[in-house]
Amino acid sequence: MTAIEYSSKAKEVLNDGELQSVLPREFLYGAASASFQIEGGAHLDNKSSSVWDTWTRTMPFSGEQACDSYHRFRDDVALLKQYGFNSYRFSLSWPRILPHGKAGSPVNQAGMKYYSDLIDALLEAGITPVVTLFHWDLPQCLADEYDGFRSHRDIIRDFSAYARICFEYLGDRVKHWITINEPQIFTLFNGVALLKDSWRPIQDYAIFARSLILCHAHAYRLYKAEFAAQQKGIIGITLNCDWVEPFDESEKSISGAQLRLDWNLSLFADPIYLGRCNETMQHELGEYKLNFTPDDWQVVAHSSDFTCWTDGERVPSEGAHAFIIGFGCTNQIFEKDGKPLGTTGHMGHPVDAPWGFRKLLRYVNERYIRDTGMAIMVTENGMSVANEAQASRVDQINDVVRQEYYAGYIRELVQAVRDDGILISGYMAWSLLDNLEWVWGYEPRYGLTIVDHENAFRRIPKHSAYLLRDIFRQVIRRSD
Repeated sequence: MTAIEYSSKAKEVLNDGELQSVLPREFLYGAASASFQIEGGAHLDNKSSSVWDTWTRTMPFSGEQACDSYHRFRDDVALLKQYGFNSYRFSLSWPRILPHGKAGSPVNQAGMKYYSDLIDALLEAGITPVVTLFHWDLPQCLADEYDGFRSHRDIIRDFSAYARICFEYLGDRVKHWITINEPQIFTLFNGVALLKDSWRPIQDYAIFARSLILCHAHAYRLYKAEFAAQQKGIIGITLNCDWVEPFDESEKSISGAQLRLDWNLSLFADPIYLGRCNETMQHELGEYKLNFTPDDWQVVAHSSDFTCWTDGERVPSEGAHAFIIGFGCTNQIFEKDGKPLGTTGHMGHPVDAPWGFRKLLRYVNERYIRDTGMAIMVTENGMSVANEAQASRVDQINDVVRQEYYAGYIRELVQAVRDDGILISGYMAWSLLDNLEWVWGYEPRYGLTIVDHENAFRRIPKHSAYLLRDIFRQVIRRSD
């Protein structure tokens, strides 16, 4: 291929000699995806419906084919190798592996073979699989039978059984497990979409939080007790958080920013990493505050081998949208003194503010992992370029905004390792492909790769994919 002319900011990072060889040889770098968002094959080979298959039947888009990775996973592996990545984070589909969802129900051998073949292809290409058990595609049959995560006992039993099957079938080759992806966002999507008509904003938010924390913790303890010693893998959970900066030094702004962080992160992270519930969140949830028994705490407290993260003023909560309530009913602004904080992505998300990423890394390190020996793995970070779907193919490929986003964020990550002494073990760009972005369909484009739906799902690389390759070649040590 011809030489790529990267953006000016990207070239600055590539030419910064002080960033060279900072990250260790074993640093994992690659891209991420999720089963429902890319696989397609929604009802092939005995797969049952997920809650998202059901919900999208009323939408102008669906995951029926998605990016067709169910048939084209070898093309995806070839892309990862072409991009020089050494790891790939993907998720397993619960209804593809266990169509009936429940403990004791038969394993779908065709579905399991798909994932086994994918893992074998990755390993053959020298790419480390980082596997998520649950990236939100709950079997519809469990939602129908007992209301899914609203039923603590049932969902913990069935999720643990599903996890066991995955460990048994795939754990000989998978050494990096993630139990659940972004429980907060999954909870919010239930409130605004999947369970919108029956959602009780504070009550169900608390019920889901408790169920998701317990499902994670039981899967973690199962792996540590029965599989880790022989399979020699590690296991954790992915939590999402955007950095929130107080607007000014007033108590109102400072407390509002912290409240948003607590709703976004501490509700889930404090029980798992600190072994206690967050006091502010217990007050916020009121009569529905999290209630863990002593036996629960034996399972929940300190239930992670590593730390996974993806990258105001109060407003009235009564009658507020479920998404607003899930962020503490705080206002968030993206400019100050008439100046934007950074380039905004499609529909205003995300904001290119790499300094905030650095502050978040420091916050997580200081609050949760200092002196524990655990490392941070950034399991999703990426930019949805505004209106990219309407741009020319030339501009889609030469994705300057995305290039500048990655250059800035990776520079901050490397400096956090070098200057702040933060232990970071990996970075996964979101996402490998332009995929189905949940309630927003195919309009937002985060991918390193265009998927041409009109031409047999042909994959077309964007320049940002090669930029990531070239930056990581510079910043990772090649010898000790």
